[in-house]
Amino acid sequence: AGVAMVGGKIFVFGGRSQDVELAGINGFSASVTLDSVECYDPDRDIWTNLPKMTYERCETVAVVL
Repeated sequence: AGVAMVGGKIFVFGGRSQDVELAGINGFSASVTLDSVECYDPDRDIWTNLPKMTYERCETVAVVL
């Protein structure tokens, strides 16, 4: 997942998640690449789901200048 802090809020996007439905089939383990974007506001201790990215991404890097 990519992570960036902007304006005191933490944004997390993309990454991989274990596909639980496929994990038990003949010992097969599958991961799903994510298109999700979430924002954490530490002042309010609240996570917010933001609009999804156009494409799934994993192993991303974020830079804030």
